[in-house]
Amino acid sequence: MVQLSGGSSAARHLVADASRRPDLLVRTLQFPVGSMTDKLRLVMAVLGLKFFSSLDAIFGAKGPANRSTLDYLRADLGLSPPLIDTFFRPFFKGIFLAPLEEQSAVLFLFVLKMLATGAAALPAAGLGAVPEQLAQSIKRAGGELRLGCAVDAIRFGGSVAGGEGRGEGGSGDGGASLESLEVVVCEREH
Repeated sequence: MVQLSGGSSAARHLVADASRRPDLLVRTLQFPVGSMTDKLRLVMAVLGLKFFSSLDAIFGAKGPANRSTLDYLRADLGLSPPLIDTFFRPFFKGIFLAPLEEQSAVLFLFVLKMLATGAAALPAAGLGAVPEQLAQSIKRAGGELRLGCAVDAIRFGGSVAGGEGRGEGGSGDGGASLESLEVVVCEREH
């Protein structure tokens, strides 16, 4: 994890799952944000999710329905603002692409359980390696990937429901028209 604070240089701090890597427990507890009480509460919550909580309990009547992740972290876990703001806010915003106030506590618990029980990993070359690998796969399959192109319109023809349809897009780059079996549209947030 990289912690950035006003005017200071970046510092890396290890946060590991001690149930998987007991040898890293001491280094994880030395994470400079949050009190020891915060860390113990968090460990107990993760261990409870990992070993004693089922998906039915998370999604069922016993789950924290209609509550935000922020409310859950504060009220149920009793975590301090520094730990919430420094660790949970950026980490889970990166997962949900929304602030803690807009995240469902139920989905937060589900993701936290999956992280605690699954085999989550990052590419050795960093997250930027993921789109590079996807682009290479498209090219190997004979496809074409165009980035940074303005598109005026996308028109669909044929029987799209049966997978037989074709898409045609008019590019703003000189008015060229392209035909494709599949189109993926990604738009930046305005």
